[in-house]
Parts: sequence; C-alpha cells; structure tokens
Amino acid sequence: RSVTEWTVGTAATTVAEALATPHLLTLRANRIRAVEAGAGAKETVRLRRELLEFFWGKGGGLPVPPAVAYGDTVEADVRRNLWRAPFLIETIASLATTEKGADIVYQIDNPGWITFPFLVHNHLGRARVVWKNSGECDTLDLLWEVQIRPFLIPAIVPVVKILVEMIVSTIMRNFRVHLDEPTAVVAVKPLWNTTGFSLDISNLGGIPKEIWLGGVLDERSSDRRSTAEQMLSIFMPWTWGRTGRGGKHDDVMFDWSRGYMSQ
Repeated sequence: RSVTEWTVGTAATTVAEALATPHLLTLRANRIRAVEAGAGAKETVRLRRELLEFFWGKGGGLPVPPAVAYGDTVEADVRRNLWRAPFLIETIASLATTEKGADIVYQIDNPGWITFPFLVHNHLGRARVVWKNSGECDTLDLLWEVQIRPFLIPAIVPVVKILVEMIVSTIMRNFRVHLDEPTAVVAVKPLWNTTGFSLDISNLGGIPKEIWLGGVLDERSSDRRSTAEQMLSIFMPWTWGRTGRGGKHDDVMFDWSRGYMSQ
C-alpha cells in the first residue's frame, strides 16, 4: 500500500509540475546588424541561417564537447537533431518566416533525470531575428525566448535557471562577435614572462575571438584589476570572458518571468 501511495503521489506531482505555468527567459540583443532601407525582411532569413550554422552547427562557441548531428537537413548543411554529451538530445522543431522576422524553434527531446543537471519536464526555445526601419537603414535585433518547467526541487530550480541563462546569453554574445569580427583571432600568450630566457616566447598561437575561450583571453589582455582580484576570479568561472547582468546597458538584456513565449 505504501509503495502504491508513493507511486501515485509521485506521478501526480510530476503531472502537476509538467503542466504548471512555465518559467520564461527573454533575452534581447539590439542592432546586431544594420542594412540598407528596404532590405531588412530579406536579411532576417539570411541572418537566421547564419545563426543556425553558428549555434546549432558549430556549438555557439561554448566550451563543451562537439555535438553529434544527425537526422534530415533543415537548412544549408545543418541537421535537425543533436546529441550532446552525455545524454542530451535536441531537435529543431521548425523554421518559420513571418512579418516580424525569421524564427528557429527547438526543444529538448528527452528531459528528465537523464539530462542532469538540466532537470526539466520540458524545454522549448525560440531564436527570432526581427527587423525594423530606423530611418536611413533597417536594423536587425535578436530576440531569444526559453520556456522551461524545471523539477520543483528547491535546490534545482535556481541552478537550472542560471545554467540556461548563462548558456543562451553566452551564445548571443559570441554571435555578436561573430558578426562584428568574423575573422578576428586572439593571441594565446604565456602566463609567465619569458624575457631573459634562452627561448623568448611571446605568442603561442591564436584562437577565434568569437568563441568563449577567445572572449576569456581577450578580456584577460585588457584586465586592469589587481593581482589579488585576478587570482580570486580563478574560482569564479561564471565571471570569465563575456559576461553581464542583463541590464539595459548590457549587450544582451535578459529577464525571467512566468508565462509563455510571445506569438
């Protein structure tokens, strides 16, 4: 009897959590590109393709193992499905073009304990490139919404929200650099001073500026904080590279609410 009660209670709780009003993360990057007046609508489709290739095809510059792509081709050389280590499976649900812009809608196919620490009952996201006329030119913005229903475990909800916020905002920051400086490379320099040694090494090569590590190295090259502050930041990786609080003066603005993605 006790097992039955526990089973039924757990199932009822799961259904209630899965049907609850979702947590909604809304992010916006304004003026990611400007084009001549009248070209905005056409440019949204081209920019969506570029975003799709960057964040779905190339991983968005995140410091994670490469995903395995499979399934049918949705656009260009991009496959519909992704398998991310260890067990996360994502799918592009649709690509759409509307009067407002061009959309990419995606979802996690196998939410649950197997995708720890992303403990959600469902996860739906939409990246939308929108355009508007700004007088002499058309400008394009990137609006990204993520709708999730996390497991209602006190310690889990804030962790899941922070992870989603960090991942999507980092992809958007990286994509802006990809657009502004598509071929930029950041020099990899030694952490020690080699001057005076028999082998003077001042440059160990370079990596693309558009990826997360490129942002970390780029910020490090202009870091004017004290040595103590820099040492302390080693233990706070969430502050490395391109970060921000999502306020109105940030490159990527974001906030959480309860509700559903806009139409």
